[in-house]
Order: sequence, then C-alpha cells, then structure tokens
Amino acid sequence: MSGKLGVSVRIGPNGEVQSASMVSNSGLSPAATDCVVRVLKQAQFDAIGGGGSTMQVPLVFTRAK
Repeated sequence: MSGKLGVSVRIGPNGEVQSASMVSNSGLSPAATDCVVRVLKQAQFDAIGGGGSTMQVPLVFTRAK
C-alpha cells in the first residue's frame, strides 16, 4: 500500500497529545489511517508551555522494492 496522509495533532502545554485527527488521505486504507492516528495520540513531546500548540503532520507511505 502507498499513499499520503495528513494528521492534525494538538499538543498540550506539558507535551501530552490532547487530540489527533486525520485531515487528508490519498490511497491508504481506513485501517492504516486509524493505526497512524492511534499511535500519534500516544506520543509525548517536550513541554512547550503556554496554551499548547497544533501541528500538521504530513506522511508519505511508499512500497518497498
């Protein structure tokens, strides 16, 4: 399977992921996108303080040769 996926990730002030959601998908199955979003929801980042931040994560999957 190959394709592109865009995920929006909201990070809280302490670095915890508050939410992650798919914003775009081209060519990937629902099971694959659900898996990626689930893993990103479990990520932990360095504390960023303030009101937190939102980042857009672009991912490209290609077939191995």
